Amino acid sequence: MQERFKQLLEEKNLTATRFAAMIKVNASAMSHILNGRSKPGFDVLDKIAQAFPDVNLNWLISGKGSLYNNRISTPAKEVEKIPVQKNLFEEEEKRSEFSELLRVNGLPVPQKYKVKNRYIGCFCFGEVEFKVTIEDYFGENLKTVSFGNIKTLGRLLADMHKISINHEYHLKKGSTYCALFSGRVGIDRIWGENKSILLKANLYKKVKAIHEMSINKIKNMWTDLPIYAVHGDLGLLSNVTIYNNQYGIIDFNLSGDEVLLNDMLITWYSSVYSFDIALILSLKERIENGKIFFSSYLNNRNLNTKEQEYLYDMACIINGVYFNRFVALLASKGFKKSVKKMIPHITANYYCLDSDIDIQSELQEELNVLY
Repeated sequence: MQERFKQLLEEKNLTATRFAAMIKVNASAMSHILNGRSKPGFDVLDKIAQAFPDVNLNWLISGKGSLYNNRISTPAKEVEKIPVQKNLFEEEEKRSEFSELLRVNGLPVPQKYKVKNRYIGCFCFGEVEFKVTIEDYFGENLKTVSFGNIKTLGRLLADMHKISINHEYHLKKGSTYCALFSGRVGIDRIWGENKSILLKANLYKKVKAIHEMSINKIKNMWTDLPIYAVHGDLGLLSNVTIYNNQYGIIDFNLSGDEVLLNDMLITWYSSVYSFDIALILSLKERIENGKIFFSSYLNNRNLNTKEQEYLYDMACIINGVYFNRFVALLASKGFKKSVKKMIPHITANYYCLDSDIDIQSELQEELNVLY
């Protein structure tokens, strides 16, 4: 969906900031949508429909049809409520129930409200149907990385995992499981059209072999480890909020069953190997903050014997996978100098807990040249 949003902005000749102002949403929220961190909610789609009645929301949401309507979209005030059928959106309902389970057990998540005995309502704009929940406002995503934020994220994640274990709560298989066992984390998928960069560096075969071996190793660990419902999309600047001086967790639309150990590791490595955070953390800060996060988690949840056995190997692999993805991301953004320096380190990162490169310095240096 994020690519269609970018296409819309290009078609309208608008910057992200200008587009956000026109539809009256926060610029940072629009940035998260364009970066793929979050999906537009009912309110954002509503505002787009009002500001751009010529845009086909069906195309924007699903990719079906063309960008523009053949007719004017239904205004937001005329949105029609569709009766919710029995068992419709069953998994989305379970995700809301999971969120409520966490809330009543002390985790700071927004309270959700039922309408006609269900959390999920079905609404439509014209011919487009989508799901809506009613819940408390819990503020916006954190915008800074600090000692307190990192320590709190580790504790909240551990508390969430403990609640899932204690209540033996399960959902459908999560996104990591689906990616692992459907081949969506292959090297060709990660690098896409920029695979030629690896080929030119004579590293493609080596990187592919180590990556595939590592993914197979995680698959073999999978069934030995505790698997329960998790949020599925937490990070230092993703779905953790602060409102009225209280931390909170929002947006459970990607919740699913995952290996808890894997979820802990991905929460950290997906954060530090994101572009926004890589720009602000030095090598020393990244390593020190990692110790804070993992200590906070492990002080609040004891790993079982198998988790302790697999912790180091799985951490190294997740570090390698996300460093690899990060270098591929830089390649897609045109950071040629940084990519050239980082590519030789890709294979080594599958065998260590952190990259030994000061990514921040490399990016800042190239940004100064590019801009």
